[in-house]
Amino acid sequence: MKSGNYQRRFLRAPLNEKVIISDGEAVFRGEMINISEDGLLLSELPFFPESNELSLLIPIPHFPLFKNLSDEQLDLLDERSFLRRIIRVKAQIVRKAELERDLSNIFKSKFGMQFTSASERDREIISHYVKNSSSNLVHLQTLIDSFNASEEIRVRTRSLSRVMGYGARKISQLRVDVLADYQGLQWL
Repeated sequence: MKSGNYQRRFLRAPLNEKVIISDGEAVFRGEMINISEDGLLLSELPFFPESNELSLLIPIPHFPLFKNLSDEQLDLLDERSFLRRIIRVKAQIVRKAELERDLSNIFKSKFGMQFTSASERDREIISHYVKNSSSNLVHLQTLIDSFNASEEIRVRTRSLSRVMGYGARKISQLRVDVLADYQGLQWL
């Protein structure tokens, strides 16, 4: 694989969800970091799977476009408010990045997985999530950039960051975290 920055074939959106994984005989849980129409990034696997192709059950939240919601509508939501659609896919591990080189940190490795089998419906669900998540992330980034312009923008920024799962972070940390997710949409 070529090193350095490159543009991905598909947008990749952050998605912190638990995933059920089966390698044939064993069933275990992993933590998803992000997803695209082509694959996903996992972390926190309980062991390194022996099978090349794994079956996954992935919950995908159905996000609206938050920029179209009023402040009152946004205040009624939290990250658990959204219907989650469960998709079933098969994927293979195409990349493993260890955070540290010793065996005690196998749980902290990241596994890049490429879908080998996903229905058209499942790809449409992922595509919708990525599209809306990307738009929502850009909207939040814009609000953060205008944070000191007015109290109304500060309140909306806080509400949106809460709904999107960032919680009540200081604005400086929120700016760093959202920028990292924003950069992760297209670039490795």
